[in-house]
Amino acid sequence: MDAVGVAWEAYSSDIHASPWADMARAGDGWFLTYIYIRQLRPELDFWTTRFTKKQFSTYAELQPWTVNAPLPQWAIPDSVEPREEDNAITRK
Repeated sequence: MDAVGVAWEAYSSDIHASPWADMARAGDGWFLTYIYIRQLRPELDFWTTRFTKKQFSTYAELQPWTVNAPLPQWAIPDSVEPREEDNAITRK
């Protein structure tokens, strides 16, 4: 299996565990957003991290991978020490 296939499998497993999984679509930027978050925070547990469809969708609309955007607060759980560049967004 290639890297994209592995990433898609992980995305499917993580995102589809949420109660709004039936509304997630591949063409809405969610997959690329998921990959971007995973790249910055591979230890993030999507099964236990609390975020809403609206929060994820709003972040995806920013196309964070195109501007190297900091992670939103919901993607920085208490158990993870935020990186220095992530601190700016957590103070907003």
